[in-house]
Parts: sequence; structure tokens; C-alpha cells
Amino acid sequence: MFREFRVFEDGFLLVLQWEPPFPIGEFRVTSVNYEDGLKIELTLAYMPSVLAVVDSWCAILELPLSFLDKSVTISSNWNPAWITTTELPSATAGQEYYYELSVTGDKPISWSVSGLPADLSFDAEKGAIFGVLSESLNEPKSIIVKFTARSKDSVISWSSACSKSFILELLPKDEHGQAGAAVSGAVKSYNPNNPTMVSLILDSDIMYETVIPGTAGAGQIEEAFAIEGVAPGTYSMVVSKLGHADFILKDITVGGEDVDLTKDICPEVRLMNLRCGDINGDGMINDADLTILWKSVNYNKKASEAPNWLCDLNGDGMINDADLTILWMSNNYNKGEFTAVMS
Repeated sequence: MFREFRVFEDGFLLVLQWEPPFPIGEFRVTSVNYEDGLKIELTLAYMPSVLAVVDSWCAILELPLSFLDKSVTISSNWNPAWITTTELPSATAGQEYYYELSVTGDKPISWSVSGLPADLSFDAEKGAIFGVLSESLNEPKSIIVKFTARSKDSVISWSSACSKSFILELLPKDEHGQAGAAVSGAVKSYNPNNPTMVSLILDSDIMYETVIPGTAGAGQIEEAFAIEGVAPGTYSMVVSKLGHADFILKDITVGGEDVDLTKDICPEVRLMNLRCGDINGDGMINDADLTILWKSVNYNKKASEAPNWLCDLNGDGMINDADLTILWMSNNYNKGEFTAVMS
């Protein structure tokens, strides 16, 4: 189903049409320029509260002068880059920091970043913040970091910029000088191209996070992780990955010794198996996900050409029977997040 937006300027009618997914909201024309052709700038004037999470979104369409002598309709299934990360994990002095921003739509062609401390850098290829915060920090500090993701349509001359600001908490090194313990484990999932996030939570707050970076490949994969410098306490762990339901592990008690989850007596803890097939991200794998995978615009298509590339569950670049088989597996279908408890 197309969404439509009409621009009428000086007797010229331009009808813009696009297919979802697309930033949801009400658009307005903020600029029209006729210098060398037609240049129209659109911005989001209103966004529903569920998506009111970006500072700004702007798209520009440039057309040659030949379009100005007639009414014209332009159609596109362009899916512009949209920053969906809601918050940044805190950075602790002296500890390695790595976090990949979550972006839907086309991969950004460029990024701009402002406000990052000098010790931290940004990898535009992965959309990731990385580095080690200086140990000279002696008290907590909050800073504002702004990211802008730019994308461009290869079919018609669309370009867009999505900007979003975050509060980044900078924390000093543990005042007692304790290095803390390491919590390590192993995760089994599909599609090695996508990263896996592992978070340690204490009293509803994310205290530590690590990312298992994506690697080229397809099918099911087992990956190891380790979170260093964990202070004593009893934590919950959440393991999450695109296209999968979360794995939750409760009652992880950390003291002075390292915690190796692969040595736990419970097999579900020794190797945390993520349930695969949550295409729409609602936490369940069911008919709603099956319907998306079965759509003619997705099924038997290349993932790079489909509106919803998450349907490529195994990461082989195609959306087909292999992905349908994964979704239909008894340990995936009609299942949701898995919760286990440390023994």
C-alpha cells in the first residue's frame, strides 16, 4: 500500500508515493527552490509518541528542470536510514567501551557525530562507538552526544538525514580500585552477520554491556562472550539479537571470582540458545512473523531487495524455504523469550 504526499507550487503538481516501511508521521514542505531544477525539502512535522525518539528527520528531493512543465507522479520503495537506539550504556573509566547504534532501513552512506569525549571514537562503517575512557575521570559526568545518519535513494534523487541525541553517562573507576570479576558464556543463534548484545542488569538498570560483533556467514553459529570488571552483586542477564526472542538469565551472583556460565550444571545456561523468527520484534514468534515472511515482496526475494530484510533468518542473502523452516521449528514457533535461573 502506497502512502502519498502532494506538493503544489506555482501551478506545478508533484505527487510523491512510497511504500512502507517509512518514517511515520505528518510531513510538511520546508523549502522549495527552482534555481537549476526543482529542489524540495520535507521534514517530519509530527510523529506519533512511539516514534518521537529522533531530534529531526529531513528528506530532500532534487529533480531536473524538465519536470517543471507538467504534473508528475514519482514512486519509490526507498527505505531511508532511521536511528532506533533509545539509550546509550554508560562508559566507565579504564574499561573498554563498544556499542553499535541500531539503525533500520538502508545502511547510512555517511555519519556525523558531535559531543563524544576525546577518548572515544566512532566507526562509521559499523555505526559503533568504541575506545577506553581515561582513568583521570574522578566523578560521574553526563554529556550529550548527537548522531546524524544520512542515506540516499539510488533510483531517484532522494537524500535524507536522521538526527538523534543521547545522554552518555561517564563513570569514574571503582573507588576501591577493584578490577572486578569477569562473567563469560556462550550463545547459539542464527545469522552471524548480525551482532548480539549481552547486558548485565542490577535493580532494573543496565550496569554492563558487551557486543558480539557480526561476522560474514550464514546458518547457525555458537559465539563466546566475556564482560570484564563486574562489581559484586546479583545480576540478571539479557541476551538479544535482531530476529530473535530474548534470552533472560536470572540470579547471577558475582563475587571475587570469575563466573563462567559454560560450566553451569544447567544445559540451557551452558549454551544459551536464542529462539529465532521474531521478525516484527514483538517478543513472540508466531503467525504475525509468518505473515511478514510470506508476503510476496519478501518471499523468494534477495534480502537486499526486500522491504524487510530481517526475514532472512539464516543470513544467506535469500528469503526462502530455509528461513520458513527455521521459523516453523517447534522450539521457535509460538514461543517467546526464554528465562533460565542460575543453579
